[in-house]
Amino acid sequence: MSQITEVEILSKKVEETLLKNPGMYEVFHENTKLNSLKEKMLGKNIMGVLTEKNFLEASHMPYKTYTSNKRIPLEKNFYNLIINKNFTEVLLDRRSVRKFINKPISFNQLSYLLYMSYGINDFLSSKQTNSLQELRTVPSAGGLYPLEIYLLINNVEYLEQGLYHYNVKLHCLELLKEGSQEACLPSLTSYSDIAKNASILMFVTAVFPRLSYKYGDRSYRFAHLDAGHLGQNIYLTNTAMKLGTLAVGGFFDDEINEYLNINGVSEGVVYEFFIGHKDEENDYRIK
Repeated sequence: MSQITEVEILSKKVEETLLKNPGMYEVFHENTKLNSLKEKMLGKNIMGVLTEKNFLEASHMPYKTYTSNKRIPLEKNFYNLIINKNFTEVLLDRRSVRKFINKPISFNQLSYLLYMSYGINDFLSSKQTNSLQELRTVPSAGGLYPLEIYLLINNVEYLEQGLYHYNVKLHCLELLKEGSQEACLPSLTSYSDIAKNASILMFVTAVFPRLSYKYGDRSYRFAHLDAGHLGQNIYLTNTAMKLGTLAVGGFFDDEINEYLNINGVSEGVVYEFFIGHKDEENDYRIK
């Protein structure tokens, strides 16, 4: 008979303690699981939802727009971008960057980043609504695209500093707040010392009702999966342009939600990115 080690005994005690006092992540994970029975029930609910006129119309408008705000059209002609890397090189070169040079990125680079990471690039004909569904370069649960992108612009050529929203439908920026936002950095991230030299701070939010209408509690998992897909696109697009990226989990939810003027319930921040020119001499993580 094998002898039980002290580590196994300790592990067992920890497991028993957690079962008695589960953490929030365990409660969430357990209550959003699917099994064969739940899947059948979810399937019935989904089939019912898919025939509803309101859902069919809403599923073809997965984006926000600020109709009364100043708009800046983004470019779709990327002729002057020099990208000499093949796909394998881009994948192998992808790294997180923790030191940036306070140097502007081009307006064309910003346009390319937004278009390639989350822009509308294709259409799918829908017989149910007799319309075209807009597609993007990332997979999304049910093709519902729950994410929104906000950009704190610090140093981009030909673009005033401020807070902007990316209008996916029109491929343009919508100005939300004018002027330097540097004073806000300590309340928006726990890495403000890194953020101050980045050209862009990007906040990704999820509009949860876009998914929950169809998927119920399971939609909260899907929203974060969507954010992960988008995050990799952001990394790879920037890597192809030789720009640096840092994905940040240490952001302050309530402060960012207030800063973006969203309620944190129907829409809330789920991801944060710093983007800019790499300080290759001082960032030990760069190959």
